[in-house]
Amino acid sequence: AGTAAGTEAGIAAGTAAGAEAGTGAGTGAGADAGADMAAEVRSFTAAGGRLAVIGRHHLPVDAVLPDNAAGGATLMRHLLDLGHRRLGVLGGPPNLTTVEDRLAGLRTAFGAAGLDWRSVPVVHGDFTREGGAAATARLMRAHPDLTAVVALNDPMAVGALSWLLNSGRRVPGEISVAGFDDAPVARDVYPALTTIRLPMADMGRQALDLVLRPPASRPRRRRTTHELVVRASTASPHT
Repeated sequence: AGTAAGTEAGIAAGTAAGAEAGTGAGTGAGADAGADMAAEVRSFTAAGGRLAVIGRHHLPVDAVLPDNAAGGATLMRHLLDLGHRRLGVLGGPPNLTTVEDRLAGLRTAFGAAGLDWRSVPVVHGDFTREGGAAATARLMRAHPDLTAVVALNDPMAVGALSWLLNSGRRVPGEISVAGFDDAPVARDVYPALTTIRLPMADMGRQALDLVLRPPASRPRRRRTTHELVVRASTASPHT
């Protein structure tokens, strides 16, 4: 039980994306890492350990599943409703479940509006401020006419804001920026970030509750909600 609690504590402490990469079974960045994590989970549970994960819906253990795909769709609809059509995405590390799910939501909403997702450039980078700035530099140099940038977590969005403002671009006057998770920094930057709020603390509590409950015959799934938080970093595209 002590090992399980220690594993869960690492899960509950982070964001959905961070928890996915911080379960103690590898970074999750790629198929090999995912296979390693699944093997470690099987070994751990076979030895009598109990654990719960956040976001890793492919693992055969109890899981709390953030509303990532639906949140991505909601965020895309917000930008489309504002009139944006030339968008770019800062995608985070490739092959993370969190990244795949959020991209799927963005893609679904874009396609539902009759638009071709292949027109949307996606640049991957670290889920950090520095990763966001570097990815934004690559994105904007290749596609300078974009009117909106979507980052798949808030630190990347902060990096995007920094790069754009330092490059003389007005946000949201010339280009909108949106993030994901509603980390505390989203309220503190200028302009404050439009983002998708996930119930981070509740996700940690639910994961802990699953760990402490008696084992079930099948993996249990608990799904969260999401909320669009509109702040000052998004507006209709400049004409």
